[in-house]
Amino acid sequence: TYGTSVIVSQATRDFLQGSTLFHFRALDRVRVKGKNRELWIHELMLNPPAESVLSAYDAAIDSYQTAAFDRSRELFLKLKAERPDDPVIEFYLERLNRIQAQGVPENWEGIENLKKK
Repeated sequence: TYGTSVIVSQATRDFLQGSTLFHFRALDRVRVKGKNRELWIHELMLNPPAESVLSAYDAAIDSYQTAAFDRSRELFLKLKAERPDDPVIEFYLERLNRIQAQGVPENWEGIENLKKK
């Protein structure tokens, strides 16, 4: 779905927090099928982009999570210009287009409910 190689949970990210080898970026807030609790999932990155790109990405994700969809789209479009082959940026732009076309889902929480484990 996200186009990434390695996805880890928040617990794994926290465990590896001080690592100089591994870097992470937030992917999504999800709720696994059969569970009530949501959790963050992250992309494990061995070669992260520049700090300025990661900061802009975090701002885009924060805007998405707070339902500031126009701001989120604007930030993701700027990121796409810098990183046109980044599948996660494309994933979010597609998701934002779907929200724009279909409207914000009822009871929107910014959580992706996963249909399978």
